[in-house]
Amino acid sequence: MQKITQLVLKFRTGGIVLSDQAVVSGSNFLLGVLLTRELGLEGFGTYSLLWMGVLFALSFSQAFIVQPMLSLGPKQDLDEYLPRVLSIQLAFSLMAGILAVITLNLANWFNLLPEVGAYLFWFPVLIACYLFYDFCRKYFFLTRQAEWALIIDSFYVLLLFGLLIWKVWTAELTIAWTINALVIAQTGAIALAIWKLPRPAIKWTGLRIVSIQHYHFSKWLMGTALLQWFSGNYFLLAAAALLGSAALGALRMVQNVVGLLHVLFLAMENIIPIQAASTYHEGGMDQLRKYLWKISLQTGAVTFLILLGLMLASKSILFFLYGEVTVGYSFVLIGMAMVYVLVFIGHPLRFALRTLENTRPIFWAYLLSAAFTILAAYPLVGRLGLTGVLIGLFLTQLITQCVYFFHLKKEGFFYENYSLGTRKS
Repeated sequence: MQKITQLVLKFRTGGIVLSDQAVVSGSNFLLGVLLTRELGLEGFGTYSLLWMGVLFALSFSQAFIVQPMLSLGPKQDLDEYLPRVLSIQLAFSLMAGILAVITLNLANWFNLLPEVGAYLFWFPVLIACYLFYDFCRKYFFLTRQAEWALIIDSFYVLLLFGLLIWKVWTAELTIAWTINALVIAQTGAIALAIWKLPRPAIKWTGLRIVSIQHYHFSKWLMGTALLQWFSGNYFLLAAAALLGSAALGALRMVQNVVGLLHVLFLAMENIIPIQAASTYHEGGMDQLRKYLWKISLQTGAVTFLILLGLMLASKSILFFLYGEVTVGYSFVLIGMAMVYVLVFIGHPLRFALRTLENTRPIFWAYLLSAAFTILAAYPLVGRLGLTGVLIGLFLTQLITQCVYFFHLKKEGFFYENYSLGTRKS
């Protein structure tokens, strides 16, 4: 009877997590469609450039706070650990907002971003709010309160689209208003989540202990966050610089379609690291390998079927979503789907390294891919245009996965009869 109850709870939690990721990724997808149609490719490209700044800050927040929390949390006394992590996240979010203020003022001074004055106040607030909002979501997954993640995400989406549709109705939708609407919606969701969060810890001794733990776990991930951002976005920046905002808008438009897979990827991020850590703690390397292999086959079958469908129906999909003017970018959608095959393969390999608390290879993988990106981006994009962007993105992913595979093979991950990282025979 106990096993049946555990099985029911497992499927219930998994269903809630998938539903939540469907809400998040579905809303991101619809937002991309709405902004592309209303602002055009050039306007959507400018918005995408700003959003890349948000993702840059988020990558550091996840590397230093969220990813260690998901992997170290199951091994901690959560009543003491989580209030300390919450305090660190609050300080980090505030610091990120302040740095955004400085960065935007510098961009305004050197005239690097069009109409930057319209974003000077709300964009830094957006960064601070988004980092804390993301933490709240991951907190609920760690504490097995996935239904609360679904509640705050649903509230956020309803409020955001209510504000945006109002401006579409009055023909006043702009990039600046979109940023304002994101801030308002995230603030509302955070206010709802606060009722379920613990009180922040204020004792320096406890904060110092957790900060040191997170530093040792993420010291390679922090550098990786910077390298990952460059390896994933430098080709897009090169496209914006050499081909214009419309080209960036086209790339982000296509990524928006393929990004529906993030329903699955984000669910994997929220479930697999926690389960993998528990599996490794209880059964060693053998059980970890079996668990990751099984979950990879299950999620991989779904991923590859979706990507195949996107490639076969690329023209029809773009015409239906964005209109006839975008059909000419169908080759970009096909190429991006091929890139995402490698993106998927990297997930279980990275989960294995994080579970083994060996994050150095992740750093080296992104160091090599970032070095390649910096050297190859402008030549490839300059000579081949959008095709060069796709080739570059594919090669950066290939470099990354090869490094993961090499180090896991060195760890003995692909061999049987290992226990807690030590081979028995």
